[in-house]
Amino acid sequence: REIYYLHPFFKAQQEADEAILDAGSILGVPRNCMNIVGATKGCFVGRMRILKNCEWLDCGNGDEYPITQQLL
Repeated sequence: REIYYLHPFFKAQQEADEAILDAGSILGVPRNCMNIVGATKGCFVGRMRILKNCEWLDCGNGDEYPITQQLL
């Protein structure tokens, strides 16, 4: 969704999705190799670590973490 919102030339989310698939097909790589991954709304994933309750959450391993009031 972020790509859809960042680029005004996409008129619908589906257009952005199709463009991503086309680019991956042309390059011969899956979208995760282009650093494009889908995430559930209200979740985050990526190269970051967050300190929560004296423990580190490593978000770079591909796991999704919900954005909750306790996390904020």
